[in-house]
Amino acid sequence: MQTKILYTQNLKLATTLCTYGVPFRKDEPLRIIEDSDNGNKKSVFFFFEDTPDGLGQKLIDKWEQGWEGITDYDDPLAYCRAVLENRERLLDMMHNSTPLVKKQFGKTYLLISKNATPELRKKLAKYL
Repeated sequence: MQTKILYTQNLKLATTLCTYGVPFRKDEPLRIIEDSDNGNKKSVFFFFEDTPDGLGQKLIDKWEQGWEGITDYDDPLAYCRAVLENRERLLDMMHNSTPLVKKQFGKTYLLISKNATPELRKKLAKYL
């Protein structure tokens, strides 16, 4: 019996396939392609060997249906998808948040927005 090779560029789907135990292809688990005609933009392809029962293809088919394909929210696939999408939301929040800068003065600390004006920094520093 010939092994069916599956592939995806979707990192969330690749992560889910791994979680379910669908094995990576032994001789070529992933391939990165740089497009020299598009500013060397990279594309990543993940390759898997489907299981004898076709689990990998079933997961891909269900994943591609989106949330509409999940009718049972207690299905582990629903949890995988929710975790991965929530992680993306948290990363977006982190990347879009303005950091605070911590400055120590003796035993006292000042936390001030990285975007604070020099005037505000100077004004706050005099209270320490």
